[in-house]
Amino acid sequence: MQGVFARLLLLSTMLPFLALSCTTTERRLGYVETERLLSEFTMARSARDSIRSLAISLNAGVVSKQAEAAKLRQEILSGASATGPRQIESARSGLARAESELDMMMRRNSEEILRLEDENMRPVYAALNAAIRQYGEQHNYDMIWGATANGNIVHADSTLDLTDDVLRFLNDR
Repeated sequence: MQGVFARLLLLSTMLPFLALSCTTTERRLGYVETERLLSEFTMARSARDSIRSLAISLNAGVVSKQAEAAKLRQEILSGASATGPRQIESARSGLARAESELDMMMRRNSEEILRLEDENMRPVYAALNAAIRQYGEQHNYDMIWGATANGNIVHADSTLDLTDDVLRFLNDR
């Protein structure tokens, strides 16, 4: 009985190795250039255009406020608006107010742009991830990595690059 138990134990420890040596399934691997997908995917371009349009319109108010502050600063430096200490102090106070408003405006604009970027890009990332998953399933890939500029893939054979195929898949949907 002990001999049978020992043989079963030996066999059970060898089974995983036997199974691995018998499987000849080749893994399909690939990667995509994430930054390129984000720059060439139609939905991503549209999202960036929307963000850019808002940034331009918000910047118009900043430019106007900067011009106002520059004019007040120039008046103070030239002494044109001041005939006495009260006028000088009034001009300085106006400049401080304009600069404070400019700072607040720039902060609000930055927050609004970040909010809009998050709002517009979240569906883009969701669509990219879903499409890459679907592409991988349809083309029998075991794993698809995302290559980024900060180097999560340091080197890969260019034959594993699926970026062009995935871009066609994305933009043809």
